[in-house]
Amino acid sequence: QTLGKSLGFYGDFKHYAKPLDNNSSKDSSADSDASASSGETNTASDSLYSQTQNGTTLTLSEVYCNDSALYLSMTIQTENEFPDCFLNQEQKPIILFGMDSTLDYSFKDASEDDALLNSYLDGKQIDSHTYFGVLRLNKEDILTSENESIPDNFNIQLNVKNICGYKPDDSAPEMPQDLKDAYQQAMAENGLDEDNYKNFTEEQQEIEHRLFTEMWNRYYERYPDATEGLNHYNTWTLEGDWNFSVDVEKNTSDSITKETKAVDSDGNGILSVTKTPFEISLDVTDPEFKYFAIVLDADGNLLSTNGTSGSAYTVAVQDSDVSSISVYLCDYDEYMDELKGYYFSEDYQEKAKTKTFKQLLDEHAVASDTINFKR
Repeated sequence: QTLGKSLGFYGDFKHYAKPLDNNSSKDSSADSDASASSGETNTASDSLYSQTQNGTTLTLSEVYCNDSALYLSMTIQTENEFPDCFLNQEQKPIILFGMDSTLDYSFKDASEDDALLNSYLDGKQIDSHTYFGVLRLNKEDILTSENESIPDNFNIQLNVKNICGYKPDDSAPEMPQDLKDAYQQAMAENGLDEDNYKNFTEEQQEIEHRLFTEMWNRYYERYPDATEGLNHYNTWTLEGDWNFSVDVEKNTSDSITKETKAVDSDGNGILSVTKTPFEISLDVTDPEFKYFAIVLDADGNLLSTNGTSGSAYTVAVQDSDVSSISVYLCDYDEYMDELKGYYFSEDYQEKAKTKTFKQLLDEHAVASDTINFKR
């Protein structure tokens, strides 16, 4: 309720999500002994779903799971002010789980695929000490096979080793002058001027690329920390060891799955669609990666992944009218090179007076179907 429409996949979660009871205390005797031996800094206020490590409290709030995704909402509270954070295009802080954080499922063996490295917490900063976020995982992130489905009941073990955020400014050292000078000297010895790169022969481009790579290799030898994708130059880190066990019951109320006819002559394409209160997911088979699948709402508007679904074929419902949808199977190259640009062009509203995006797809799609979800 607090995050509201700031979420990429927003909706009326209060009717579907299960609140987690943070008044339930952990078994104090066993856990206190374990914490003391491991050097953990849990506080007396720790509960089943709230733990404090090194001045940072991570509290799980609600859990919701349907046939398409698992949602876990949580609060991050810090004793000191929350670190400054880089903002994405929606002006949201980019908050991530760092190295070695995992989410394990009771219905399968733990594997490297369960690592939460770079898993994005969609949410917003409430005040200078508090961040509300939602971890959302698609079924593709959870299951090991396309033929599997999410069980009706299961347990998850969330293990968070650190929480990260991108700094507003990357503080990595600039390229040292002596390395620049060595590069320039090597270029001159080969009769090359980098300002004239566009006129280089293929052989000259290969020489320049080799010299440029050598310069950066020497840079990384001098600053080895800068080689990591997440490093102390571009990322702040809240260290800890938060561990939670959560029982999950899949909620399929208001979820509908329907087969479609949007397939090619070989039976490849969009086999079925699943609509939940928050997303529409497509079951697509495309062994040769020839196609791209598109979903339009009842008004002919393109439904979007909003950058947080983790899958090109899971789109957000939000406030769209999805009482019926249109699905299209298009040639991948044609869609990316031509059709997509038509919809996202600055003058689309004017062009739509003559031909809408739906009409364009009707003309060009390999296959299509309209699915009515009204019961």
